[in-house]
Amino acid sequence: MAGDDHATHETIERYERIWVGFSLILIVMFVALVFYAVSMHGAHIGHAEPRQDPQKILAMDEFANPGVVQTGDNSYQVNMVAMAFSFVPGQIEIPAGSEVTFRMTSRDVIHGFQVRGTGINVELIPGDIASLKYTFDRPGEYLMICNQYCGVAHQNMLGRIVVTDPDAVVAEADEPTLEPEDADWRGAAESAYNAQCAACHQRDGSGSRGAFPPLADHMPALVVPEGGRDYLIDVVLYGLAGAIEVKGVSYRGMMPGMARLSDADVAATLNHALHAWGNEDALPEGFEPITREEVEQRRGLGLSPADVLEQRQSLRLD
Repeated sequence: MAGDDHATHETIERYERIWVGFSLILIVMFVALVFYAVSMHGAHIGHAEPRQDPQKILAMDEFANPGVVQTGDNSYQVNMVAMAFSFVPGQIEIPAGSEVTFRMTSRDVIHGFQVRGTGINVELIPGDIASLKYTFDRPGEYLMICNQYCGVAHQNMLGRIVVTDPDAVVAEADEPTLEPEDADWRGAAESAYNAQCAACHQRDGSGSRGAFPPLADHMPALVVPEGGRDYLIDVVLYGLAGAIEVKGVSYRGMMPGMARLSDADVAATLNHALHAWGNEDALPEGFEPITREEVEQRRGLGLSPADVLEQRQSLRLD
């Protein structure tokens, strides 16, 4: 019996040494991976300012009108608001070698802000302002993702940072022609819509209840009032922020403006939403598709997403 106890003890001790050794190897591997990540991408830890009332933060000019501001010869500040399920702004363009100061907050729930290919990975919390600095040395596109589950359309919460080569010579290209009178304008319009809007409003225009309003069986009603066409163009160019109601369902969020799109692409995107999914049959008699000339006339007005909400309310579209 004593011999059996001794053998059992040695067996247990041997297994314990194996597991302790395995655990130590894992710890060494994790530490090595951390050092590798820091050496390759650097450590970029967000600095959180003292907590405040979330509504006071959102009322600050930098977050009421988020975007990119040049602060020096080679420096920029990105004021960003995260919300379900988008970053505003959703696309950032800066020249390579620029030092970027990010100032970010969340409008609703906890979001993650991670930039692929960099060491940027911070948590955005309502009532907090997270800030960090990063220098983008290499030209290219960097994907922004939310890595904190924030709801049913979490997987669509993406954005882009486009880092351009300041020394590159960019050839000017003619703006694509997507005029309604062209035979293939519908196909081009569908492609423009799918590239810009389908992630949130879905390819069939059904939206996501409580998150993104439907466009199917809704868009035609928006062009009935006088000024409705201008309102739709302004929504795409400048965005929309605040509470709206569509078919008895409340939506409160912020659609980012997409002024980066060409006039032709804005017109094409709107025309697809106005004519697809059976919407065409509900358009007013004699309706003419939106043209890029109309979009051009609405540019440069300097509207904010809140201004567009007031425009919607004045048209009694809710």
